[in-house]
Amino acid sequence: MTATGRWLPTAGVLFFAVLCTLLQTACTTTTLKTSINEPATQSVWQGRIGIKVASNPPQAFSAQFELSGTSEEGNLALSTPLGTSLARMHWDATGASLRTTQESTQFATPDAMLQHSLAGAPPLSALFSWLAGYDAAVPGWDVQLQDFAAGRIHARQTKTAPGVDISIVFEPR
Repeated sequence: MTATGRWLPTAGVLFFAVLCTLLQTACTTTTLKTSINEPATQSVWQGRIGIKVASNPPQAFSAQFELSGTSEEGNLALSTPLGTSLARMHWDATGASLRTTQESTQFATPDAMLQHSLAGAPPLSALFSWLAGYDAAVPGWDVQLQDFAAGRIHARQTKTAPGVDISIVFEPR
């Protein structure tokens, strides 16, 4: 647990990404982009996500994910390797919702949902930029996209405690 939010093992992945879970094929070879003004060419991502939180005691979580949509409207499903649902997230212009086996919660914005799930999470728009291969700078986060063409992204929270590491590996659909 953190002072600014709480770590939800079943939802912390959104992040992902969220985040992720965040296109047409997950292992598409793409050159690294440096401008976030270019449109994304994919709308569905799937793969594995791992999150490590340098809390006391340290926490780690991994899950399968499927992310669809954009930072303005989308869905993220997290599941175990055997397919058991862990969390479902949905967001659009009217707000965001998070459903886990323990709770169902509504939020005013997708970023508020991310902060609830994982304190210090990057903005959802940044996650989608990273998933599209764009080197979008986010204060307090270091994203490594050098393995993007091989279907891997790594992001590390660098300025706020506890530190958070997010690893994403895309899988073919």
